[in-house]
This record gives sequence, structure tokens and C-alpha cells, in this order.
Amino acid sequence: MSRKTSNSGREAELARLAAMPDDEIDTDDIPEVDLERRLFASRPNQGEPRLWPVGVEADLVTWFLNQSDASTYQQEINKALRAHVADADAKTRKRRA
Repeated sequence: MSRKTSNSGREAELARLAAMPDDEIDTDDIPEVDLERRLFASRPNQGEPRLWPVGVEADLVTWFLNQSDASTYQQEINKALRAHVADADAKTRKRRA
């Protein structure tokens, strides 16, 4: 079966399912997904780091927003956290040596 045929068959099946009313879809064989499973869920081989929702206090976010462009403040927070982790690891290795 060619890829084109396979994709058109899949598209037809998806269109059929999309047109189906929700109450006609049998989901009995699908387990419920709780919050913990959603937080740890990832899409393999996506080439992007997994993001973790954390509560950052407003004054800290404001500081980072004031220090950088609004589109890069999250990157700056990540850089600061990575620098802190690297520093803590270096101190731990130094104590063990």
C-alpha cells in the first residue's frame, strides 16, 4: 500500500470520527488520565526539552521581564537555574574531592 493511499484512508477515518457526536464515541477501553500522568507525559523524539509547570513568584518573573525582552524571559530564568545547578554541582564535587 502506498503512503498516499494510507494517508488518504487515515484522513477519511479521521474525518468520519470528527463528524461523529461525542456521545457515540466508545471510550470505555481508554483509561482516565490523571494530573500526574499528564505532567509526566512526553512526546518521544520531538527534539524539544520537556517543560515542567512551576509556580514562580510574581516579583521574580517581573525582575526577569525587566532584565530581558518579554519573549526571552523564560529562557533567562532557565539560564539562571542552570547556572545555579552547575554551581551547586561544582561545590558538591569539590567537597567530595
